Amino acid sequence: MKLGRNYRLTIVNPQGDQIDITPPFTLHFTVERNNLATANTGEIEITNLGPNTRGRVFKDRFDTSLEWRLVLYAGYGTNLFLVVSGNIHEAYSYKEGPNWTTKISVFDGAQAFQNGFVSASYSAGTDKSQVIKDAIFTLEGIQEGYLGAYAKGEGPRAAVVFGPTREVLMDLTEGHFFVDNGILHVSGDFEYDGSETLVLDETQLLATPQRRDTSLEVSILFYPQARVNVLASLSSLFPIYNGTYKICSIHHDVLISESENGKAETSLGLLLLGKQFKAINS
Repeated sequence: MKLGRNYRLTIVNPQGDQIDITPPFTLHFTVERNNLATANTGEIEITNLGPNTRGRVFKDRFDTSLEWRLVLYAGYGTNLFLVVSGNIHEAYSYKEGPNWTTKISVFDGAQAFQNGFVSASYSAGTDKSQVIKDAIFTLEGIQEGYLGAYAKGEGPRAAVVFGPTREVLMDLTEGHFFVDNGILHVSGDFEYDGSETLVLDETQLLATPQRRDTSLEVSILFYPQARVNVLASLSSLFPIYNGTYKICSIHHDVLISESENGKAETSLGLLLLGKQFKAINS
């Protein structure tokens, strides 16, 4: 593959049949990930799949009763990272000129929240974290991640928790939860996941960073190991921008092909809060 880029795409249909797609098929993807209480998204285009595979990869966007799953790993050589996973919202193919293009839209956790519902009773003094864990359990296919400060303390005074899971979690955490690649985390603005700090230097930068208040927008070469809610240390030719930030958003725009070089960029939304950052015990 050009410049060593590589990928592995897996699709599982409602019947449990697995479809694996790997090079040499050309693949272009854009992915949006953030630490907000909204669904992360991915858009994937594959060129010239065989007619049998194209026929198997079809999902009507209006049919919400059937669950299609997608997982995409990408990176360089054999060093691949999970860049997006979730439910397929729509999948179809069309012909333009000599080429067939298969387009797939995916939402991370959307179907789980569409169907998740909480109906449970709790005694006075129940830990809020237990109520949150029970709520996560109602989200099919979603795993429990780290639970920060907004998951601490006692639960609601009412003996009964009843309603759509997303609304329950919004109330319990004051909106401080997010789903990333099928894992739900609770984290405040000043918290991060406690993992090793990523290092970004001037050799990776594609443009001068853009500073806005306490946030920074950075465009770098495709960086598949980036994750939201981890710390990143930036070292550039512009000392004013250097420091330790928390990654709040990730945008990948990548072409992987044998015949084209194409774009391979990652844009990071970074939050600068300095020594106020606090690690969450996972």
